[in-house]
Amino acid sequence: MSTSTPSSSSLRAAAASSSSSSASSSPEDSSSNNSTSSSSNNSTSSSSNSSSGSSESQNKSLPRVLYSSLSRSNDALPLAVVAAAGLALLRPEAFAFFEPLHYPPALGFLSFSIGLSLDPSSFAAALSRDGGRGFAAGVALQWLVKPLVGISVARTVVPLLGLPTAVGNGIVLCSVVSGAQLSNYATFLAAPAFAPLAVLLTSTSTALGSVLTPLLALLLLRTRLPPFDPAAVASSLAQVVVLPIAAGVAAQRALPPKMIAAARPGLSFLALLDTVSCVGASLASNSRFLTGEGGSSTAALILAAVLSFHGLCALAGSAAASVVSRCCGGGGGGGEEEEENKRGLGRCLALQGGMQSSLLALLLAHSVFGADPLVSAAAGVSTAAMTVFGFLLVVYWRSRDGRSRDGRKVS
Repeated sequence: MSTSTPSSSSLRAAAASSSSSSASSSPEDSSSNNSTSSSSNNSTSSSSNSSSGSSESQNKSLPRVLYSSLSRSNDALPLAVVAAAGLALLRPEAFAFFEPLHYPPALGFLSFSIGLSLDPSSFAAALSRDGGRGFAAGVALQWLVKPLVGISVARTVVPLLGLPTAVGNGIVLCSVVSGAQLSNYATFLAAPAFAPLAVLLTSTSTALGSVLTPLLALLLLRTRLPPFDPAAVASSLAQVVVLPIAAGVAAQRALPPKMIAAARPGLSFLALLDTVSCVGASLASNSRFLTGEGGSSTAALILAAVLSFHGLCALAGSAAASVVSRCCGGGGGGGEEEEENKRGLGRCLALQGGMQSSLLALLLAHSVFGADPLVSAAAGVSTAAMTVFGFLLVVYWRSRDGRSRDGRKVS
């Protein structure tokens, strides 16, 4: 049985027809193939370009995100202060790294940060603003109003709360020391235009304190404090305020503006860490007074008395600013600038009134009233309370400013 096989002629015919059909269709197919391959190549190259572009944009966006995050360091102040306060009360040892000898350089760095944003002429302007009445009101607030508030709280609030006289003595001692240097940075955050006035007021109160603190303590407490060393006071003032601010102003003038602008977010973040360390350390070192060692109810009552003192002093500062504004503002409707000045002066004097150098009062309490721990307890609570109180005021004002800006945008 034979199998049928295709003949050679039929094979050649099939091959010819196949080649002819392929030859006739080759121009269209080749063009479509070329277009397909070119489109696929284009899509591949575009996808590779987009992927490389996206990776480049991501690489470029990372510094922007970091820069933006650091620039908003001051906006993190509310959470940072609350977190530091909670950590200091729950785990005081977390701030063991921050010792008393670290306060001067820490405060000096905050002063340097302020100096980077100030112009030397702003200090002269601060003295001449409102005809110098704002400065005069700040000095009177420090050395006249606050001692009166202190003795009033000691003789009314303290007995009303059933606390011993020693607690009142501690509050009076806090009322006759100079203003806290931290109030400068707090004012810088809450009312930047009035930071020079705050610096002048705390510097003046520190210089006058070497004379007025012992004199007022003798008058109000019938207690003779150890004499202050004027040279030590001048050295501390130079180390914490004068030299750092002068260095900041000099850096602002010597360095290119772009360099200052590039460094500012990092400095804001360091200032945030600095502030958190000061707040946390002051709370941690006095946590035994705040967490109720010797009786939780007594600690709570001492805290209430101390907060009443700082709160009343802050209100007195705000009231003094209102009086100055009425005297100098003409009492008319005024404009937005006048309202801004009134608000800024009120914040500055409120912080000057509410924040005292309670750490100095604590040192004096230990040296003069060492036999009575309740005097030191009041000063210790004040050291922590005035720091948190002042920066919570800043947090409230900044959040209110943010809401006002949002309201203007919406309307």
